[in-house]
Amino acid sequence: MATYADLTLDTYYLIKDSQGDEIELVCAIFETEKCVLLRSFTPEPEDFWKKKTDVIAEIIEEVDDEKISEFESIYDDDLEAEFDDDIYSEE
Repeated sequence: MATYADLTLDTYYLIKDSQGDEIELVCAIFETEKCVLLRSFTPEPEDFWKKKTDVIAEIIEEVDDEKISEFESIYDDDLEAEFDDDIYSEE
């Protein structure tokens, strides 16, 4: 089985932490000798630590930069729409 030590820094992955969990988009953003700091993007960005020896139930895929740009544009569009709604609701 894969562990968090198998993840490469600054690379995005779709993973399942354990069998019953939902699929999660994560990026390894920092590491120490025994731990790795991950940023989860589902549903809101959140950072959390895992031991490198902790098991990952499944690494579904490594997500390339092009797909990450597409993913980010979805959230950028949503944020712009919320901002526009806030402006018009204040009038």
